[in-house]
Amino acid sequence: MIFSQIPLIARSLRRNRITALVLSMQMMVATACVANLTSLLMDRLSTLGLDTGMQENGLLVVEAEFIGDPARNPSAAIATDVETLHRTPGVSDVVAVGSLPLSGRNWTAGFTDRPIEGDQIEGITEVEPSVYAVSAPAVRLLGLELIAGRDLSPDAFVAMRSKDGYAGLHSAGEAVLSEAVARRIFPGSSAIGRFIYADARYPVRVVGVVRRLSRPVLRNHEDDGLSLMLPLVPDTNRVMYAIRESTGVAGIGVNKAREVLFQLDPTRSIVSSTTFGELRSDYLRHDQIMAVVFLSATLALLLVTAIGVYGLSSFWVRRRYAQIAIRRALGARRVDVMVYFLVENLMLAAVSTLIGTTAAMGINLLVARHYEVARLGPAYLLAAALAVVLLGQIAAFVPAWRGARQGR
Repeated sequence: MIFSQIPLIARSLRRNRITALVLSMQMMVATACVANLTSLLMDRLSTLGLDTGMQENGLLVVEAEFIGDPARNPSAAIATDVETLHRTPGVSDVVAVGSLPLSGRNWTAGFTDRPIEGDQIEGITEVEPSVYAVSAPAVRLLGLELIAGRDLSPDAFVAMRSKDGYAGLHSAGEAVLSEAVARRIFPGSSAIGRFIYADARYPVRVVGVVRRLSRPVLRNHEDDGLSLMLPLVPDTNRVMYAIRESTGVAGIGVNKAREVLFQLDPTRSIVSSTTFGELRSDYLRHDQIMAVVFLSATLALLLVTAIGVYGLSSFWVRRRYAQIAIRRALGARRVDVMVYFLVENLMLAAVSTLIGTTAAMGINLLVARHYEVARLGPAYLLAAALAVVLLGQIAAFVPAWRGARQGR
């Protein structure tokens, strides 16, 4: 019954080209836009759900800058700060760090799997991860999950030597890599006990691999986990303290941590003091806003499409009330009339979404040439097409039902 009416429906669509074209264009544009908006939305949601690799609960972050006499010898001032904070009730551990995931302060350096001699670079594997300069015991305090090897040994820590161009990088004897770096530089084999070479010259022994350690500044999903930690004690005038609150008792709290540091040095400047959760929210605020924008735009577009399909379907059905009455007089049932209009709308929707998915891929490729956006996957195309088709059928149901009531 339904298939036998398809040629009849096709002839009807040809006779009403303008209405069919307008309806088809609306669903085609909706499919193309919804597919891209959904892809962008899911990309933002993926970023918002980023796993930094750390145990974020109970982690405080205080960033301070020395201004007075302590600025002449920041290493001693930092050591005093760490020791005093560690003795403060409510503190489990504290480390001085040059940066933290999502902090925005990024230091990258090049590492190779072998030293480069002269111009011989054939077969060399190189990676440029973010480098975290830390004091002990960073892996334990940050709550990183060791999947191989061990933490940095206490006697491996050396000064960062920031005033000498961060020359401490060339003196570091150990490193803890993220799994992403280990796989990139030693694919298919264990990194533990092997050497990586800072600036392709200075050997650093890999002693541990952690499951995840994200960058201070996110780039793309493939490279966001390329990080490593070196036993370089920060010695700059501006330093961050990562403070792990004690469990089972009242934590130190951000305000108390600030108070302790000010008591040691009232001249210092506290650049920021926050929980890591708040630091994370601040860094990802733009992504949160964009996720809301993409979600709102997608829902608004679907609503406008539904209203448009309903309006055009109502107009189209009303124009054929006389034809419906004749069909009903000749014995057509109400369900036959409804099925006719729904199949008609489904045929238009199928063709429109097919063209729309092609347009969606074209839009995505065009945008990807100028901006860092993810390629549009088939799942988003299919989801957008199904959403538009289903919405179109729901919107066309009421006009079809009203049309079926015409006649006897």
